[in-house]
Amino acid sequence: MKEITGTVIKTGKVKDYGCDVDFGRKWQPIYKFFIQVDSKEFGIINAMVECEAEPTDWGFKIAEDAERQKPLQGDTVKFTTHRLKVNGATWASVTWNQEYAIVKKSKKARKERDAWIAEQKKEREEAWKQKKEDAKQSIIDSELELLGHLETQKYDERIPEAVREVINKTFDFDTILKLLRATVWWVTPEGEGGMRATYDLGGGILDDGYPGTGLRRPGGVLHGLPATIRKSILNKAINSGLIIETEKGYRATELGIKTLVGIDTCPECGELRKPVSTYSHHSNPATGYSQTTHHGATYLCKHEIDEIYKHQQGCNTGTSFKSYKDIEKKLAKINKIAGVESSTPHGIPHMMVRED
Repeated sequence: MKEITGTVIKTGKVKDYGCDVDFGRKWQPIYKFFIQVDSKEFGIINAMVECEAEPTDWGFKIAEDAERQKPLQGDTVKFTTHRLKVNGATWASVTWNQEYAIVKKSKKARKERDAWIAEQKKEREEAWKQKKEDAKQSIIDSELELLGHLETQKYDERIPEAVREVINKTFDFDTILKLLRATVWWVTPEGEGGMRATYDLGGGILDDGYPGTGLRRPGGVLHGLPATIRKSILNKAINSGLIIETEKGYRATELGIKTLVGIDTCPECGELRKPVSTYSHHSNPATGYSQTTHHGATYLCKHEIDEIYKHQQGCNTGTSFKSYKDIEKKLAKINKIAGVESSTPHGIPHMMVRED
């Protein structure tokens, strides 16, 4: 048995050098850390020291009350080993059968360690403080950007002046567009809100969910909004002359129809975007599996549909579209009210979509 005393030159992280036991059914951890020691009697010794450690999110950590602690550079340690193995360098194995102790702690090393820890803590606190400031500034910037968009919309001449006067965060361009799409092409009631399905801890369904209807359906203009905001949106749309309420639901006025043509006509092809029933498809030729899902109405013009079809050729996933019944008759009425002639360059030609 050899006893070695020396000054620590280098240290390494605690690592798990364990192995499978019980025919591979269990893992037996063996924690060790590396030290390099400068001893007067044996020169430079590399040693692997067994220790107790706990796994953490940042590696393995030795508890403060553990018997064997990892030394710092400059500490003096003493340990025993059965033999020294020379293989380019001199190595020692310090298992639990050998002795190990830190006999002298370096004040300088601990002072440097404490200073490093304090610096790291300060950096983390500053980074966290900066993160909070950035988050606050991001909110301010987003609000300013939103106010800028709203201010721009108030000068958009495609929108009637009476509508522009009441534009705000809940009654903006996107809200107006969704509301007019739902009331120009159809008469749509406010509808009822949906409910999410509820599950037990095992994943079993306790109550089935169901989607909302009318303007409160998923994707609808009033979906997920509280009653006060829903009422505010509908009142502003009615008072500004965009829609009226009928027995069957809300319907766009002539002003609403003309407004939709002004804001929902594609600037590239001059065609009013029309509602098309939208389906997504997924198939796997290797297994023969296929699935089709209906997603309701999407508003597109002909060239936008052509672009979608062009980019999904040869794919196992894709989207297809189907025309709604009597949509061309509705389009003709819209054209007549808006004063758009189909034969003119700015008319609204028939949109070729899949009928199957």
